[in-house]
Amino acid sequence: MESSREMEMRHRREKEALDAEERATARAGMYQQRLDAAAAETAQNEANLDARVRALSPASLLAELAREGKSIRLLDDGTIALAPPGLNIIQQRVLENRRDDVAGLLRERQRVQII
Repeated sequence: MESSREMEMRHRREKEALDAEERATARAGMYQQRLDAAAAETAQNEANLDARVRALSPASLLAELAREGKSIRLLDDGTIALAPPGLNIIQQRVLENRRDDVAGLLRERQRVQII
Protein backbone atom coordinates (compact mmCIF):
# COMPACT_ATOMS: atom_id res chain seq x y z
CA MET A 1 0.00 0.00 0.00
CA GLU A 2 1.14 3.50 -0.91
CA SER A 3 1.75 5.96 1.89
CA SER A 4 0.27 9.43 1.74
CA ARG A 5 3.74 10.87 1.19
CA GLU A 6 4.40 8.50 -1.74
CA MET A 7 0.99 9.30 -3.17
CA GLU A 8 1.69 13.03 -2.86
CA MET A 9 5.06 12.60 -4.61
CA ARG A 10 3.47 10.54 -7.41
CA HIS A 11 0.78 13.20 -7.93
CA ARG A 12 3.43 15.92 -7.98
CA ARG A 13 5.48 14.02 -10.61
CA GLU A 14 2.35 13.46 -12.71
CA LYS A 15 1.44 17.16 -12.46
CA GLU A 16 4.99 18.20 -13.39
CA ALA A 17 4.90 15.84 -16.37
CA LEU A 18 1.58 17.31 -17.52
CA ASP A 19 2.88 20.87 -17.04
CA ALA A 20 6.01 20.04 -19.05
CA GLU A 21 3.87 18.54 -21.81
CA GLU A 22 1.67 21.66 -21.91
CA ARG A 23 4.75 23.91 -22.12
CA ALA A 24 6.18 21.78 -24.94
CA THR A 25 2.87 21.96 -26.81
CA ALA A 26 2.76 25.74 -26.34
CA ARG A 27 6.37 26.10 -27.57
CA ALA A 28 5.61 23.97 -30.61
CA GLY A 29 2.59 26.13 -31.38
CA MET A 30 4.60 29.35 -31.08
CA TYR A 31 7.35 27.89 -33.25
CA GLN A 32 4.82 26.97 -35.93
CA GLN A 33 3.30 30.46 -35.77
CA ARG A 34 6.75 31.96 -36.30
CA LEU A 35 7.38 29.64 -39.24
CA ASP A 36 4.02 30.57 -40.77
CA ALA A 37 4.69 34.30 -40.26
CA ALA A 38 8.14 34.00 -41.83
CA ALA A 39 6.73 32.10 -44.82
CA ALA A 40 4.02 34.72 -45.29
CA GLU A 41 6.57 37.53 -45.08
CA THR A 42 8.83 35.80 -47.61
CA ALA A 43 5.92 35.32 -49.99
CA GLN A 44 4.94 38.99 -49.63
CA ASN A 45 8.52 40.12 -50.23
CA GLU A 46 8.76 37.95 -53.34
CA ALA A 47 5.45 39.34 -54.63
CA ASN A 48 6.67 42.92 -54.05
CA LEU A 49 9.95 42.13 -55.79
CA ASP A 50 8.14 40.54 -58.75
CA ALA A 51 5.93 43.63 -59.07
CA ARG A 52 8.98 45.91 -59.11
CA VAL A 53 10.68 43.68 -61.70
CA ARG A 54 7.57 43.77 -63.94
CA ALA A 55 7.43 47.57 -63.59
CA LEU A 56 11.01 48.06 -64.86
CA SER A 57 11.11 47.82 -68.64
CA PRO A 58 14.30 46.88 -70.50
CA ALA A 59 14.62 50.47 -71.76
CA SER A 60 14.25 51.77 -68.20
CA LEU A 61 16.88 49.28 -67.07
CA LEU A 62 19.35 50.59 -69.63
CA ALA A 63 18.58 54.20 -68.65
CA GLU A 64 19.00 53.36 -64.97
CA LEU A 65 22.35 51.70 -65.60
CA ALA A 66 23.50 54.73 -67.60
CA ARG A 67 22.50 57.04 -64.71
CA GLU A 68 24.58 54.84 -62.39
CA GLY A 69 27.57 55.31 -64.72
CA LYS A 70 27.62 51.70 -65.88
CA SER A 71 28.42 50.75 -69.43
CA ILE A 72 26.44 47.84 -70.83
CA ARG A 73 26.97 46.39 -74.26
CA LEU A 74 26.31 43.30 -76.32
CA LEU A 75 29.39 41.34 -77.36
CA ASP A 76 29.69 39.54 -80.70
CA ASP A 77 28.98 36.17 -79.06
CA GLY A 78 25.71 37.45 -77.57
CA THR A 79 27.09 37.97 -74.09
CA ILE A 80 25.93 41.08 -72.28
CA ALA A 81 28.91 42.88 -70.72
CA LEU A 82 28.59 45.34 -67.86
CA ALA A 83 31.33 47.62 -66.58
CA PRO A 84 31.79 48.16 -63.74
CA PRO A 85 30.09 44.93 -62.70
CA GLY A 86 27.25 44.82 -60.20
CA LEU A 87 23.50 44.80 -60.49
CA ASN A 88 20.92 45.08 -57.75
CA ILE A 89 18.43 42.24 -57.45
CA ILE A 90 15.74 44.04 -59.47
CA GLN A 91 18.13 44.85 -62.32
CA GLN A 92 19.45 41.30 -62.28
CA ARG A 93 15.97 39.78 -62.50
CA VAL A 94 14.90 42.13 -65.30
CA LEU A 95 18.01 41.15 -67.21
CA GLU A 96 17.36 37.44 -66.58
CA ASN A 97 13.65 37.59 -67.43
CA ARG A 98 13.86 39.96 -70.39
CA ARG A 99 17.32 39.13 -71.72
CA ASP A 100 16.21 38.93 -75.36
CA ASP A 101 14.51 42.33 -75.16
CA VAL A 102 17.56 43.92 -73.51
CA ALA A 103 19.85 42.31 -76.10
CA GLY A 104 17.62 43.66 -78.89
CA LEU A 105 17.80 47.18 -77.47
CA LEU A 106 21.57 46.92 -77.09
CA ARG A 107 21.94 45.57 -80.62
CA GLU A 108 19.86 48.47 -81.98
CA ARG A 109 21.74 51.03 -79.90
CA GLN A 110 25.10 49.67 -81.02
CA ARG A 111 23.95 49.58 -84.67
CA VAL A 112 22.99 53.25 -84.43
CA GLN A 113 26.35 54.13 -82.86
CA ILE A 114 28.29 52.33 -85.62
CA ILE A 115 26.50 54.19 -88.43
